[in-house]
Amino acid sequence: MQTAKCRINAGVCGFVSEVVARCDDSQTVELKITSNCEHITALGGRLGRLDAFEELARRHESTVFAEARDPDVWCCVDCVVPCAIFKAMQSAAGLALGQAVSVEVEVVRG
Repeated sequence: MQTAKCRINAGVCGFVSEVVARCDDSQTVELKITSNCEHITALGGRLGRLDAFEELARRHESTVFAEARDPDVWCCVDCVVPCAIFKAMQSAAGLALGQAVSVEVEVVRG
């Protein structure tokens, strides 16, 4: 079994999410997502098990991103959490290296 864990500080919204992705067979990934954001909590409730190969084959229409865009979830378009979920899924299945990822935003005026 391989497990990937991500803790995501989403930014100015102040929401923090945690993704735990577990995989026993290098393909089927079980997700546990917790967050103080109601939208990410709703997204987590829709994502249980994913076929990592299938998700990678259709990246732009993966279940993760499709569910994040669903009006019943209404995840913000610029939210980094769906990308972190996708990365955790890949890492748990051994299809990507579990490497730290960061985004730093600097606003320069003038």
